[in-house]
Amino acid sequence: MGRTLQHTGIRVPLLVAYSLEVAEEWDPTKNIRFQRDEVPYNSSYRAWWRCRKDRRHFWQASVATRAIKKQGCPYCSGRKVLAEDSIVALFPDVAVEFHPTKNGDARPEQFAPKSNKRLWWRCRTDPSHEWESEVANRTEGSQCPQCRKLNNSLARKSPQLAAEWHPTKNGSLTPEMFSSSNPERVWWQCRENPEHEWRAAIETRKRGKGSCPVCRSGTFRAANSSSGKVATRRGLNETAPELLDYWHPTKNGTTTPESVSHGSKEKVWWQCPKDPSHEWQDPIKKVHGRQRKCLMCVSPMRQGVVRAEESFGHTYPELLAEWHPTLNPGIDPMTVSPGSSKKMMWQCSNEPEHVWQAHVFRRTKGAGCPFCSGLRADSKTCLAAVDAEIAATWHPTQNGDVTPADVTRQSATKRWWICDVNSEHVWLESVQNRVNRRQCPECNKLARKGKLENALARAISENVTSYATFTDSIDSLSRLALLESPDAALQQVLYRQVFAGVVASMETYLSDTFINTVVGCKVLRNRFARATPDFADRKYKLDEVIDWEIHSQTVVKKYLVDQVFHNLPKVEPLFKKVLKVKFPTGDAFADLQRIVNARHNIVHRNGRTKKGRVLSLTVPEIDSAISKVRNFVEDIDSQVAETPWKPHRSTEDR
Repeated sequence: MGRTLQHTGIRVPLLVAYSLEVAEEWDPTKNIRFQRDEVPYNSSYRAWWRCRKDRRHFWQASVATRAIKKQGCPYCSGRKVLAEDSIVALFPDVAVEFHPTKNGDARPEQFAPKSNKRLWWRCRTDPSHEWESEVANRTEGSQCPQCRKLNNSLARKSPQLAAEWHPTKNGSLTPEMFSSSNPERVWWQCRENPEHEWRAAIETRKRGKGSCPVCRSGTFRAANSSSGKVATRRGLNETAPELLDYWHPTKNGTTTPESVSHGSKEKVWWQCPKDPSHEWQDPIKKVHGRQRKCLMCVSPMRQGVVRAEESFGHTYPELLAEWHPTLNPGIDPMTVSPGSSKKMMWQCSNEPEHVWQAHVFRRTKGAGCPFCSGLRADSKTCLAAVDAEIAATWHPTQNGDVTPADVTRQSATKRWWICDVNSEHVWLESVQNRVNRRQCPECNKLARKGKLENALARAISENVTSYATFTDSIDSLSRLALLESPDAALQQVLYRQVFAGVVASMETYLSDTFINTVVGCKVLRNRFARATPDFADRKYKLDEVIDWEIHSQTVVKKYLVDQVFHNLPKVEPLFKKVLKVKFPTGDAFADLQRIVNARHNIVHRNGRTKKGRVLSLTVPEIDSAISKVRNFVEDIDSQVAETPWKPHRSTEDR
């Protein structure tokens, strides 16, 4: 099936014959000008297409782009996104932070949740917070970094310590700018006595090793009748009242909490208020400096329990909404630490059917619903639901307990597949590659091999001269260039097709001449093998050396059919070394190369140069190209005619 070009006799395959798979996506309602069975496969007409996998997907693309370059649906490949599949629809909390001015002409509805595009965001809590991040990071739970830093700051995490931040000596620095683990040395002011000032690292103070050095120095004694000395500092009852509950009521003799400083190194007896059997001796300074006073009690942090105001439930109310109401029996989120390594059950606030298990600390670090982000499959996004055709080739036994309902079509994990045509064809391939390629590799290999052998057989069996074919083609193109169209755009389309056809005619001549001459002659086959690095430089097995004369004809045929004969710098040495035929040099060769380059821009860049300039052809330019190509081919053919290897069907070496 093909379309005959007027006045030429050249038949161009139609789209429906060239690629029925592409033709099936032709949209008959939007393509009013042409029907799919009227358009050649290499047409530059921008047609409307409708995806056969998802009927919501409509887009425009040239016929040649779809048929020749094999470009598929831009929505399925992620190059475009529907509004209902964008972050605006699926992640409105993220979309609302899309920066209104720093992303150029981009809009949030243009991006899918898994896009790796880096965009600018503006915090909805504090509009002065702006940052750049990938869309996928945002939809997976990444929040405003400045707010996150503020929530982890010294002011939020250790307000009592922040209260001793020196109000004047730290300049513009504030407790909100630093985390409690920061090694920065700053100025502090004792909250008990403002006259006490010192410098210390923030992390040192957080660990309880940096209390007021003035308060903890010296020996503290209270006023009493026997010594007559007067106390110069306050006791534990004023500076560390939390230690009073641990003070042993009987074993400290005359030493009382009122008579010692919280920075004293004096060893005293302590008793746990929760369990009176826990008694121990420790310096006052040591007990005051540690968070867990009684070391014999089990750590509350080890139990996953913290104070309510520091708990997961209190600190992360938005995540608390996804705490599963029934699958975490006996565990109160108000007693769980935000950094807990416990695995809990969660329920998506957007899709209640999404239930999963995850560590608490992973949730607080930004991990979101794995189903909504595409990391896990559900009943709507699994391979079985979105691509039943591919799911049908899932190997029934070699994938363990995993089924097409357990994976998404984007999964990079390799799975086993079985051909639906030949059950002996079994292979391992990632799900995403299987979806994109859609073919059994063994069947595809056999099909390619069959096509190659048929093409070779036809080329050898045809008893026509390459030059006669060239002259017929070039004469038809010359007449075609004289046709006129009232539409200037269509006229340029015609000129480009003619120009590309001129180079194609030259390439066909060079290919047929070289292949038909070399393949049929043993001497030339051997000369070609010595002149070609792919043959000359490779290592051969002994069997290949012995069988070379038997198989060389087939081997050389297959190799030559795959070569690009309009690549003149690569083809010229072959003609020279193997056939002793010389190509033109200097300006003549440069002119031919410019013609080939222009054809490349027409075929592969839709008539544009690398810099984006549109090629505008004229009849004189086409005539000039035809003349130069014709002269080149005539010169080559005359040289070939003078050698013993004129193109013909050779039988002497078979």
